[in-house]
This record gives sequence, structure tokens and C-alpha cells, in this order.
Amino acid sequence: MLLEALEFLYDRLGNYGWAIVCLTVLLRLLFMPLSIYGKRKAAQTESFGKRYASEIAAINARYRDDAATRQTELAKFYESHGVSFFGFLYAALPGILSLPIFIGLYGLLNNSLSLYNAPFIGWIVNLGLPDGCYVLPVVLAAIGFLYQYYSSLSTGKGFQLLGLLVPVFLFAIAIISPAGIVVYLGTNLMMVAFEDALRIKIFGA
Repeated sequence: MLLEALEFLYDRLGNYGWAIVCLTVLLRLLFMPLSIYGKRKAAQTESFGKRYASEIAAINARYRDDAATRQTELAKFYESHGVSFFGFLYAALPGILSLPIFIGLYGLLNNSLSLYNAPFIGWIVNLGLPDGCYVLPVVLAAIGFLYQYYSSLSTGKGFQLLGLLVPVFLFAIAIISPAGIVVYLGTNLMMVAFEDALRIKIFGA
């Protein structure tokens, strides 16, 4: 199905690189309502945890020797205030749903004859090979750094060590990954940033 979707877009765009970009944008738009809902639920759960930190700490202390009862009582406490105890899990759903796409695209770039030696732009003459000029890895790392930086500003948490580790990790992955995967990751991350900006503008959180 993934190959058919890429070939459909390739027939209209004439370039597999742009087909990957377009498919990534379309998929992120498809998952956007679920992703926004999940992140709002996660933010609600986090805010509730901070507001009732003392009550939660008391429950943890009361049932510190009984993990099952502790989890049950915490869930009851959250639900009694109309908040899901597992709200933070909702934010992970879009990432879980996009994982098969990442794996499928990686497999196509390594095994599909249609994508064999497929060029993108300029120096990218084969989407199935890493970018030997390291331009795409640097761009991906820069996108990751900017995303972390502006996310820290929007949440008011301040720029933390994680903000430096993420771009380093992305760069390390990008230099050994096919260029097509890096194009996918960069486009996906930019769409996540757009989605976060839209969510904050509409809902404020």
C-alpha cells in the first residue's frame, strides 16, 4: 500500500523525494486531530498532577507496599476529577501509528526496484543511500534543535539538556540512514512543529 501511494504521487510529481514529502504531509494531516487530542489530554494530566501533587504523594505513601492498589487508587482519584490517569499515553498514539510507515519506507528504500537510484534534488542522486555531503543530516539536526528550543519556550520549562541531545541523536541517525528516510523525518518533524503551533493558537495548550 505504501509503495502504491508513493507511485501514485510520483506519477503526478515526477520525483520520489517530493512524493515522500507529500505523503508525509498528507499522513500528518490525517493524524493531526488525534495527535492534537492526545497532546491536550497529556497536558491536562500533567497539569492535574502538579495541582494535586500533595494528594497524589499521600496516595503513593499510603499504598507504597501495594503497587496494584496504588495504581487503582490513583486512577480513581484522577477519574473523580474528570481526568484520565493514562492521559499521557494519548500523546504517544500518533508516533505509534507512524512507526509502521517509517519501517515500511525504510524497507522500500532498501528493496524496491522503483526507488533504486531514485534522485531527489541536486546532490541527492540516490534516495536509498546516505547523504555523503551531510547536508540533510545537518538540516535535520537543525530542525530538531529549533523544535526543542521553541517547544521549551512555549511550555515555559526552559531549554534543557534534552534539547541538545535530540539534534545530536537525529544527526547520528541521519548520517547512516538512506536520504529518503532523512527527508521523511525532517518533513515529519516540521509537520509536528506546525501541529503544535496550531494547537497552541487554537486551544492555548
